[in-house]
Amino acid sequence: MPVALLMLVFTPVLLRESRDVERWSYDISGAATSTVALVAIVYAVGQAPVTGWASAQTAGLFAAAAALLGLFMVVERRSASPLVPLHMLRHGVLVGGNLVTLTMGMAAFGMWVAISQYGQVVLGYAPLEFGLLQSVMPFLAFVGASVGQTVVTLMGFRPVVLACLVLMGAGCLSLSLVPVDGSYFPDIL
Repeated sequence: MPVALLMLVFTPVLLRESRDVERWSYDISGAATSTVALVAIVYAVGQAPVTGWASAQTAGLFAAAAALLGLFMVVERRSASPLVPLHMLRHGVLVGGNLVTLTMGMAAFGMWVAISQYGQVVLGYAPLEFGLLQSVMPFLAFVGASVGQTVVTLMGFRPVVLACLVLMGAGCLSLSLVPVDGSYFPDIL
């Protein structure tokens, strides 16, 4: 809240408004189809543990999402100002980067949930206590990003991406071997 309030106060003073010289149009139909498709996917995944992954509701929601994503592609192909210019999907580096980001994001967020559950449910830490113990993670992520930026400048992005994927996989694998009667310092940290 304090940061947001400071931004509200200082933004009009420090930033000048820019104007786009071209007339910009909004891709309302692209926004609507993609939003409804993503809502259907999230709802299907959220309800599948209750209704069953093979249930008619889950299959119907996934089918609706697939149809809406197909419609989104048609809309984007015809739009004057598409949300996602489809020609960008032909760039291998961009597609590969998005797949790596998706993979690492799924691993990282999944790891956070599993570690939090383990620390609080199995080891018995209070949420605040475990949150404070885990505060070392963002610090280490900052250090890793700084080191990674330097290495990318020296060697390019491919070796860094490969090293990150290998290290993330090794970290998740090592966390899968944590015993039930483990503890924070030798096992999780």
